Amino acid sequence: MKTIDLATWERACHYRLFKDLAHPHYAVTVPIEAGILAESARDLSISMFSCLFYALSMAANQVPAFRMRIRGENVVEHNAVHPSYAAPLPGASEGIFGYATFEHTESLAEFDRRRKAARVYKPGDPDDASQRRDDLIYCSSLPWLAFTSLTHAYGDADDAVPRFTLGKFEKRHGGLEAPLCVQVHHGLVDGYHIGQFVEAVEDICATLAEELR
Repeated sequence: MKTIDLATWERACHYRLFKDLAHPHYAVTVPIEAGILAESARDLSISMFSCLFYALSMAANQVPAFRMRIRGENVVEHNAVHPSYAAPLPGASEGIFGYATFEHTESLAEFDRRRKAARVYKPGDPDDASQRRDDLIYCSSLPWLAFTSLTHAYGDADDAVPRFTLGKFEKRHGGLEAPLCVQVHHGLVDGYHIGQFVEAVEDICATLAEELR
C-alpha cells in the first residue's frame, strides 16, 4: 500500500472538489455480454456467478483508481483489493443474506474454491473482521431483475469501496447479456476509469471463455 502525494497528484483538485460533497458517489449500469463464457462455465460445472465475480475482481485490481481509498486526510492505493460479496445466510429463510470475504487470486479454480469455502457472516457480526477493512470490493447479484439502474447504500462520504451488482441474464442482440451496476466515489474514480474497468471485465470474460473451451 502507498499513500498518494496530494501535492503532486494530478487529480488532487478533482478529489477535493468531490470529497466534501454530501453525496460524492455515483453509479453507472452497463450490459455485459457473456454468452460464450456462460456455455464454457456450464460445461466445466463452474457457476456463472463465480466467473463474472472473478472478472470483476481481476478488473478492479487492474485499474489503480479502483484500489484507492480515503483514510482521513489521506488517499491510499492498495497493492491489491479483495472480494466481499452478499451470499445466502446458512440456516436462514430464503432471501435472507449475509456477507463473505476472501483473498483475491488470479486462478479461477482457486477463486471458485475460496468463494465456496468462505464463511458467511450475519450483517454486523462482531466476528467479521472484514468490517474493519477497506481493501475490498463489494459484489452482489440480483438474478431476478434485468435492471437498468441501481444505487447502493453507503456508510459516509469517505466510504470509497466500489460496489458491483450483476443482474438477470437475458438473450439480447444474438447473445446473452446481464446488467452490471458499478458504483464508486467520484473523488477517486471518474467515468474514464469506469470505462477502463468495464473494458477490462469484457476482455477477461472473453479470455476466460477461450481458456475454458
